[in-house]
Amino acid sequence: MAQIISVSTYGLNGYDSGGTKGFLKGFPVQQVLLEQVTPITFSGVVCNSTVTLLPSGTNQLGKKYYTPTALATLITAANA
Repeated sequence: MAQIISVSTYGLNGYDSGGTKGFLKGFPVQQVLLEQVTPITFSGVVCNSTVTLLPSGTNQLGKKYYTPTALATLITAANA
């Protein structure tokens, strides 16, 4: 099982990141929730999946990153 997955992100918590090429981020596999969402466009890129970085303390919200990478591809990368 992979320890970290690398994902290009285009939005954070529903807001555009402002980068037309996206931002490459690494996420620890044990602390994320992968979801398929209704397609939404950020910087001209249609994103259909999210990677939610789970909170590490009390009374905190997780950060939800939007990506065009298919959910099946994210799951395969996490299980590699």
